[in-house]
Amino acid sequence: MSYRNQRARDLGRAFFINFSMRELENRETPRFMADLFNRYGIRPEEIVAEITEREAVLDINAVQAFAKELTDLGVRLAVDDFGSGFSSFIYLRYFDCYFAKIEGSLVREITRSGRSRMIVENMAKLLQKLSIEVVAEFVENRQTAEILRRAGVRYGQGYYLGMPVRCPGNGD
Repeated sequence: MSYRNQRARDLGRAFFINFSMRELENRETPRFMADLFNRYGIRPEEIVAEITEREAVLDINAVQAFAKELTDLGVRLAVDDFGSGFSSFIYLRYFDCYFAKIEGSLVREITRSGRSRMIVENMAKLLQKLSIEVVAEFVENRQTAEILRRAGVRYGQGYYLGMPVRCPGNGD
């Protein structure tokens, strides 16, 4: 099944994992992840590898290789902190991302700043046209959630949507 056709698959449960640039550029990371999947019976399609935009990419070829190896395993990719730096559009060009998480500092301001609202709405529109699922960070009140809903944003994270909770079996 092609990576784009995975969209038809039920999103179900997904675990988002942030990778540092050091991990992305390490050619052993995908092999390490594959070993973990096999050893612990982890389903790769439940994993979303987050590539953060906050760190500069030193070796785009290594990051592309990382992305390809993980997507070949069935892992989905996400651009984290989308809109926080200068590489957002480069990531969209080079990586077949499933998700993009819009930078929380932009989302946080959409109820007070017409400029921030316009930026977020247009970012969401662009990502949707690229068939990338949009996740809004810092959804902290009903008004923000409503603006995002009208913009077609289907996923969010923040205190309005739910407080962080302990993982079961981890010191309940």
